[in-house]
Amino acid sequence: MYFNSVEFYTVLLVVAFAMLGVLFVPKKKEPVSTKIVPMQLTPSMEGDSSEIVLTALPGGTAMLTHAGMPLRMGETVNLVVHKSGDSLKIIERKGITVQAAELTSRGSAVLAMLQQRTYSLRFESEVTGQWATAQFCNVEGNVKKIKLSY
Repeated sequence: MYFNSVEFYTVLLVVAFAMLGVLFVPKKKEPVSTKIVPMQLTPSMEGDSSEIVLTALPGGTAMLTHAGMPLRMGETVNLVVHKSGDSLKIIERKGITVQAAELTSRGSAVLAMLQQRTYSLRFESEVTGQWATAQFCNVEGNVKKIKLSY
């Protein structure tokens, strides 16, 4: 007859919520570091603007390359890199904008703040309006081509 009492079900509900709280406690967040990395731009007619290429270099650094960016002569592009543990968010932003003839450029930047580990990557380009999400294993020699979406 104890199983039919309100007190039994109240205690059972409290124990169930306590177990859920223990099971789904969020993991400890690591601090976020933000770096601004300038891209080296070169005029280039080859390359597809709908993909980026990440290349793992020695020592944990990585090279990000984005070809086919529609820029004007004299414009600059910077990468804003937010890193928190194994999470990486890269935003590609125009720096200086000028009124000049438009040309297609290839941009590349070295990301020296990374370690040798697997990263969950989110890439957003304010230059082309495209984005992508992917996993990137930063081990020397690894090359990852990532398709961008609108």
